[in-house]
Amino acid sequence: MTFTSKKSNSSVQFDVYEPDSSGTMKLPENVGFWKSKLSTDEDGMIALVNKDGQYYYNISSVAFQAMNSRDLKVLTKSSQKLSLKQTKALEWLNKHKVVLNNGSYIWYYNFPLNYNNIVVISSWPSAFSQAAVIYAYIAFIIYQFTYNSSH
Repeated sequence: MTFTSKKSNSSVQFDVYEPDSSGTMKLPENVGFWKSKLSTDEDGMIALVNKDGQYYYNISSVAFQAMNSRDLKVLTKSSQKLSLKQTKALEWLNKHKVVLNNGSYIWYYNFPLNYNNIVVISSWPSAFSQAAVIYAYIAFIIYQFTYNSSH
């Protein structure tokens, strides 16, 4: 069974696995994301990589890399220069944002993900990840005002 939730210029699709007539539930095979290992790509971006060399980027992880921490106080007091990893994460977020009809931005996961009997099909947003990205950009603005003398 597939459910589709229509959004402004996108849709989110789910495959939902249900018990058969005998009550037996056959769960979906884990998608590639769950079979991947934590790594970094050639730019130093935190990612998961599967056995075929395909990278999966967790948007929340990229946002946390941009902050270099989950704590704004640590970011704004830790150094006066963004690290290369932070810069690469901010560049990645900028490159992968999707502009919606109303001019706002959103970031989509580019891989399917399954939890129990539900598979979320590729190109899905996450409220948690959107919050992490907003947090990273707020941290970057605070950083700019704290350490950039031109502001």
